[in-house]
Amino acid sequence: MSFTNQKQFFAAISLVCTVISPTPAVTQEKTTEPQSEARAIIDRAIKAHGGEENLSKFKAVSSKWEGKSKVENFYWDSTTSVIYQMPDKVRFDSEIRNPNGGKFSRAMAVNGTKGWRGPPTKARDLKDSDVAQILDDL
Repeated sequence: MSFTNQKQFFAAISLVCTVISPTPAVTQEKTTEPQSEARAIIDRAIKAHGGEENLSKFKAVSSKWEGKSKVENFYWDSTTSVIYQMPDKVRFDSEIRNPNGGKFSRAMAVNGTKGWRGPPTKARDLKDSDVAQILDDL
């Protein structure tokens, strides 16, 4: 997963987690019409899913998708899966397939204050600052 794709994924997960996290509601002044429209959509979605209390039971989510990953100057087919468990566990797995038949896998995981990345068979530990950044992005 490229850095841009990771940021997009983290942004999407952050939005989902913000909407369904069991934090008290914060009141804000209406600053623009689009923000109030967005808030109204989010409020309707929360209500449609049983309200904040029901959504506070959310503990984990997983997702899997297929797409393209940029490798050097080429786009190769890829399959990516992500598992997120609140509040501080996440794992990314990607399999990238070369159009000529080869493939490679890579993974990254964070479990609390520790993390690792690389091919699953040759993983290396993440720096504490990298773990903190990943958790902050969530």
